This record gives sequence, C-alpha cells and structure tokens, in this order.
Amino acid sequence: MLMLTTQIQAEMIDKQFKYAFSNQDFVSPDTQQLTPFKIHFKQALQTPLKTELWQSLGFKSVIEPPFVFLSEQKIQGRGFIALRSEKTKPWLLQAPHAKSDLHTGKIARLLFSEGRFKAAIWNSVPRKKVDMAHNYQSYWQAVTQVFAENYPQGRIIQLHGFSAKKRKTAAGRNSDMIISAGNQFPPLWVQKVADCLKARTEFKVSLYPYEVTELGARTNSQGQLLQSLGHQGFLHLEMNKKLRDTLLKHVDLRQQLLVCLAEGE
Repeated sequence: MLMLTTQIQAEMIDKQFKYAFSNQDFVSPDTQQLTPFKIHFKQALQTPLKTELWQSLGFKSVIEPPFVFLSEQKIQGRGFIALRSEKTKPWLLQAPHAKSDLHTGKIARLLFSEGRFKAAIWNSVPRKKVDMAHNYQSYWQAVTQVFAENYPQGRIIQLHGFSAKKRKTAAGRNSDMIISAGNQFPPLWVQKVADCLKARTEFKVSLYPYEVTELGARTNSQGQLLQSLGHQGFLHLEMNKKLRDTLLKHVDLRQQLLVCLAEGE
C-alpha cells in the first residue's frame, strides 16, 4: 500500500511540474517582489496559506494533501515549489536543472514523494534561459534563505547530473557520484553521508575535495548564500548517467540514498 501511495504522489508531482515548466524567458525579480514572498514563504513552512494570498504574489496554489504546489501565474522563472504539510524532516530538495541534467527532475520528484522532505523546488524555465544554481537574484535564493533561517540545522540537498566524458581528471571520470558542500571543508555530516553511500551501494562515491578535485560547487549561488549565512546544511550531489538511470528505476537504491542523507542528524 505504501508503494502505491508514493507512486500516486510522484505522478501527482510530475503532473504539476509539467504544467509549471515553460520555455519562456527568465525575468529577474526585484526586492519589492522578493520581500513579501520571503515573509509569506516563511509562514507557509508552518501552515498552508490561502490561495488568494499566493495569487497576489504571482503564484497559483494547488492543494493536494499532503502537498501544496506553487507554480507561476505568468512564467518568469520563479520555479515550481512543493511543500509538505504533514510531519517532515527539515530538508529542502532542489533540482535546478530538472530537464537539462537528465532525470534529475524526475529523481527529485520520486525522492520528495518517498522521503520526508519539507519542501522542494525545481526550475521552471530551461537552463539555457537561466542557470538557477548560478543566479544570485531569484526566488530560488529567497526560498533557500528563508528555509535556512527557519531551520538552522536543516539540510538543503541539490541534485545534478554530469557527463563522465567531460571530466578533466581520472577521479572525476571514474566517479559515479561526487558529493560536496560547496567549499574546501565539508562538515562531518556530509562526510558521513559519503561514507554511508560507499558502504551501502556498489557505486563509486567520491567526496570533494579529498577524493576528487572537480564538481565541488564552489561557484554555486545557493551554496555561497548558505555559507554567508553560516549555515552548514548544504549538500551538492553530482551523478553520472549510469547512476541516474539506476536511481530512476530502483526504489531500493533511492531508499538507501534517503537513509544515508539522514546520517549525522
């Protein structure tokens, strides 16, 4: 019954995401737009807000218990946001390149339905229009900031995909997964996540910068924001195509990933 429930939830999220994604251009928001959004997003982390309020901020709100979905009335690249109203972990899941990094958007939707994430956000316009992981004035930054401030011990987990052929080092080419915290000194909990995945899966897991020297998210805008806030909860997860294919198909591997993401709590 649990499998059926999570499958239905994943399909529900997938349907909402398809409605939310567009090829429209990105419009950079100003402070007058972001300030009220931050205030109300903080409130929404505690209790669902009225549809009319979200409409005043440029969002459409769809309530499908236990989820609240936020998409844009007019596509400007704000992102597609999902909140879970039931008991959760203080975790935020992010897929900034949901379609261009093959399967990462779908994997995020499955993990969000099968795990206990409080919130998730996907890009709503293509990466060629704007790279949300390298943009500093966006609703993505607002969501990240509010979540971090509301959950000082929370975790912000960001999914990416990489091509082994494009890697510059043997360590990069030979890795199935590269884990980093966006800096040179990953906190202990991130190291524990890497160790757990090494022990529980057959994939080659490398921790930046100790075992691999590329794809360390050093220029990631969400990672830099969290560092400026003194927040130690950022985990940047890069996956090669083989691993993404396997994660998409096998719930057992996704469950192992979810178990390991809880390491050090």
